[in-house]
Amino acid sequence: MAHKYNKLANTRILVFGGSAGIGYAVAEGSLASHAAVIITASSDTKLEASTSQLRADFPGAEVSGYVCSLSSLDDLEVNILNVLKQAGKVDHVVYTAGDSHVPTPIAEMTIAHALDAMRIRYFGALMLAKHLPEYLTSKTCACSLTVTTSFAVDRATGGWPAEQSTTMAIKGLMETLAIDLRPIRVNAVGPGVVLTKTFEGYLKPEELEALVERQANGGTLTGEVARPEGIAEAYLWVMRDRGVTGTQVFSDSGAKFVDTGLRGAG
Repeated sequence: MAHKYNKLANTRILVFGGSAGIGYAVAEGSLASHAAVIITASSDTKLEASTSQLRADFPGAEVSGYVCSLSSLDDLEVNILNVLKQAGKVDHVVYTAGDSHVPTPIAEMTIAHALDAMRIRYFGALMLAKHLPEYLTSKTCACSLTVTTSFAVDRATGGWPAEQSTTMAIKGLMETLAIDLRPIRVNAVGPGVVLTKTFEGYLKPEELEALVERQANGGTLTGEVARPEGIAEAYLWVMRDRGVTGTQVFSDSGAKFVDTGLRGAG
């Protein structure tokens, strides 16, 4: 009866932001669990490279993908809807889409900066949830939506008010959606500091090197720098477990108890 534990086998999983980082690792983990995977990327080049690598690593697996630009609030909703229409019916959707965003202190804050901080991570998840039920294989607890927050949602660090409050907004959205979309399950995963290309967008090489060293030497309770394939396990779990909904899961290496070394952290 071991098959009863392989709950993702023969399901279809759509991963927004699945061309790199945590999203790519979720796609890998889903394929390893014998699911069919659809990913999105912001460009044709990224999409081709990622889908080709996934097919090479998982011969015979069903892998497809679509370009989905989330760079503008004006067409964000229609682009997400187009992906849903092209992908067809799916069992689970994971939303890991994000961008490299430079934290801005409150003294330099503008409305435009605050909206930009929320554009992909919050408004993208919101518009996805609006249209998703129609494109799920069933409106039951067998299907799920998993969004992405951050360890920062549970620990105020200072220095990045728009970014941190965005993670809190996503948590509130997840909890509301768990009620509004029931029995479809909605959860959130809160990673800690994970070595992805996102950090390269706003940290200088020497800052990134210092962050890695700090994480490995007292910056975590685990004594290790988190990797995407580790965080992916949290997403796989909440998809598998039909009893989990309205829940935020942390895979943060104990970040709430330590100084992460991030800019603005106290």
